[in-house]
Amino acid sequence: MQGRSHAVFRLAVHLPELQEVQFVQGREQEYLAQAQRTFTTLTAFFELNRLCNDMHERGQANDFTVDPRNIYYYQVPEHFTFDPRHGWTPRSRGGNQIGRMYTVPPRDTERYCLRILLLNTKGKTSFEDLRTVDGVTYDTYTEAAKVAGFLDDDRYYRQSLQEVAHYQSAATMRSFFACLLCFCEIVQAQDLWDEFSDTMSDDYVYQGFDRQHAVALAYFDVLDRVATMGRDLREVIRPPTAERPALMALPVDYASYERSGLQQYETLNTKQREAADDILCTELKTDAFS
Repeated sequence: MQGRSHAVFRLAVHLPELQEVQFVQGREQEYLAQAQRTFTTLTAFFELNRLCNDMHERGQANDFTVDPRNIYYYQVPEHFTFDPRHGWTPRSRGGNQIGRMYTVPPRDTERYCLRILLLNTKGKTSFEDLRTVDGVTYDTYTEAAKVAGFLDDDRYYRQSLQEVAHYQSAATMRSFFACLLCFCEIVQAQDLWDEFSDTMSDDYVYQGFDRQHAVALAYFDVLDRVATMGRDLREVIRPPTAERPALMALPVDYASYERSGLQQYETLNTKQREAADDILCTELKTDAFS
């Protein structure tokens, strides 16, 4: 929360007819029917582009400050507001809001490639249109992404790792990287490891290991994860020079953590302090009754 000047609006990434629907027990049919009458952020994005195309073909002007066909899906919340019943409508006033698509694991290949296409194409009006490249509609999003050239190099995988590094933990990033190696066609795995190994080992540094041994621990953790999926990490990334360190119990400097926590607490604004107090209070109650 600290230092954020923009609110993040989460954007759905789902395959046709596979959006999430929340049910109340005993009222499943009612909620399913309701879901069919409402938009997701993605289906509303397609509808917004269709509307603009129709208005353009009829020679009608619109009052949009930005033509949605000229921006990417993740940019839509900067200029439009979302309502499940009405879809995207133009903002009446400016707002500090940015869009962020939900992360998709690489092993979910079709949805992963659908996300790649959404990141790199504009003006799409349907799921079918999204998998259409140069006038040819492909059977899968994976085929479409390959033909479009989005999987020819590691550019997108690098962008994905940068995004995960910004929002997720080092352990989550190692898991994501392992999935990339096993389910995607990485061209230069060694280069990606060299670039992101420090970030992927930050949690071990926080535990008291020096950077060299932290990177070694991160490497062997990825090696273990990859091995469970039938691959050998050593075939694509060189092992570290350091041997595999033992994860021994390290002394904890509680006083140092307390000082650091108090310093960070002092930087919070009123709402952030209220949220932090609620979380800490809940944790203390949990400890008391455990």
